[in-house]
Amino acid sequence: MKGRDYVYYVIVAVASLVMVCVLPMFGSEVGLGWNVPDTKAGWVLYGVTKGSAAVCNVTIFHCFVRQGVFNVKDNPRYIEANAILDKITKGTKPRSPSRYYARTYGFKGTSVFVFSAASVIGLTNALLTYDIIAAVAYIVTVVMGIMFGVLQMRNTEDYFTNEYWQYAKQKEREEQENGV
Repeated sequence: MKGRDYVYYVIVAVASLVMVCVLPMFGSEVGLGWNVPDTKAGWVLYGVTKGSAAVCNVTIFHCFVRQGVFNVKDNPRYIEANAILDKITKGTKPRSPSRYYARTYGFKGTSVFVFSAASVIGLTNALLTYDIIAAVAYIVTVVMGIMFGVLQMRNTEDYFTNEYWQYAKQKEREEQENGV
């Protein structure tokens, strides 16, 4: 198998390691009760670390969804559905590279920039101490993310080998009924 076959699993592993090994090191205090920051810098750090955990978990979820699509790429029904939809969508107007890049860099690039800047600003002022309690919380979050991700991967595989094929067949019938 090629390395490309495992790209989503590698991303899941990296995101999981970041959550469990890196995030618990950033500025926390042990104790009972709600430990919320009392300074602006503390709130920035708090938001960045918790936001980073959320981003990692969404990344894990997304990778399992994409892996589900990858897993069915050789399924005959998936291939047939793609062929049907390719025939039907030939009349659609494709995007130009400039339009594609405008969306990619305009929205996604801006999001990456803002999140990166917030991380750099917030995390550079953090006190590096490994918080085992935070690590346990992140481990639970990662495990739950992986469990939900695997379940969603199976749902995605089922969708693209059944309902997606039915959708393509429905579109094909509609095209035939409209005389296209």
